[in-house]
Amino acid sequence: MTEQNTFSTSRILPFSASAIYRAFAAAEQLAAWWGPAGFTNSFEVFEFQPGGRWRFVMRGPDGREYANASIFTELQPNHKIVIRHDCAPFFTLTVLLTPQDQGRHTLLSWQQVFDDADIAQAVRQIVEPANEQNLDRLTQLLQQRAQPVSPSAIAASLTELWSPRIVGEVDDSYVKVAKVQGTLAWHSHALEDELFLVLKGQLQIEIEVGTEVQTLVLNEGDMYVVPKGVRHNPIAPEECHILLIERKTTLHTGDVETEKTRSLAEQLRPV
Repeated sequence: MTEQNTFSTSRILPFSASAIYRAFAAAEQLAAWWGPAGFTNSFEVFEFQPGGRWRFVMRGPDGREYANASIFTELQPNHKIVIRHDCAPFFTLTVLLTPQDQGRHTLLSWQQVFDDADIAQAVRQIVEPANEQNLDRLTQLLQQRAQPVSPSAIAASLTELWSPRIVGEVDDSYVKVAKVQGTLAWHSHALEDELFLVLKGQLQIEIEVGTEVQTLVLNEGDMYVVPKGVRHNPIAPEECHILLIERKTTLHTGDVETEKTRSLAEQLRPV
């Protein structure tokens, strides 16, 4: 890697790393800001996972179309995104997200490395301003999305059961919503408390107390905090909508993994 084939830029943005990461992870958000000013995008394939494909067509202000094929070669939620542009001109883009000011701001580092230094120099006058316009558009999108949200409406719109979606964050915790029915799994979180608030319906939480099991019944508007280390099992006899507040280190089903377990990347998917 040399300066001749590498274009780098960085900005401190007034948004959390998770909000910026979601702007890459959510197809409709990425399509709204990707590319230089005046460009639009039509996504054909979008697989936001390590090794996932991303195929799309960019349309310029003059109507010309540019086919693109890329691969997400590395994804570290809220921290790192590596995209391999797998068609001419060939390059690898690495985006790093580093929290600043206790997470209130994020340093975004953008490094684009072309395979061929001659091609990089030939397109330098296009790529450098285009990268800055790209980040301008990202900033504008995030400013527009910094608006109030309705957890109840988002929970009602979900189609997957027991699949939490992140709708906000408070310091080192995520605010999540989920639509649930049936049983999740017995599990515990060794280092984290977990807050449950029922938005609609009824949630039952089985709690291990010594050798006994107690069942807590939470109706609409009720809240309960499961202490760290306590084994519990959430149950919803009928469809129920819940809000959760959990530290960012909290695993969905704690110390167990089932077919219902969702990764952080899955919880960061768009709603």
